[in-house]
Amino acid sequence: MKSVSFTLISCFAASTVFAHDPLELPETVHAAPLDLTVQDAGRDRALPVRVHPPATTKAAPVVPYSHGLGGSRESNP
Repeated sequence: MKSVSFTLISCFAASTVFAHDPLELPETVHAAPLDLTVQDAGRDRALPVRVHPPATTKAAPVVPYSHGLGGSRESNP
């Protein structure tokens, strides 16, 4: 019984010490966003675009995101 209690207490203590936030990004990932304008010739419309490039030159996944409900590119980090 003592070993079970010790194991549980050790696991709890380790989980608080090594807590991980899955949404936290390392400092090397952050880069300044680029604000661009793409011209849609078919509709004669300028489309504002905000691109968040990776801070490194290594290959990185691309996640396209469009809020599609109005608003602005500044209000959606």
